[in-house]
Amino acid sequence: MKKIILIIPIALTAFSSCKKERTCECSVTITMTENGVPVPLGLTSYKNTSKMTKVSKGTAKANCVNGTQTETYNDSGDAYIETYVTTCELK
Repeated sequence: MKKIILIIPIALTAFSSCKKERTCECSVTITMTENGVPVPLGLTSYKNTSKMTKVSKGTAKANCVNGTQTETYNDSGDAYIETYVTTCELK
């Protein structure tokens, strides 16, 4: 009986997910073209950090994702395309 009482807390600890504070660090790179020609920008990249509290590692990984976003717009017949590439790492 004593062995069962000692094994239960160990088993519960092994199967529970560790929820704590996690940090997602992302680098964002920006490029822009005007009618297919690269446009020099003053700001071409920046870093973003987000903290997640009381989350498991799996949930944090699901919310710390890489991605690409493209925005297209026209101004007086010129076509502009802005591209944002995000690269993230869970710390």
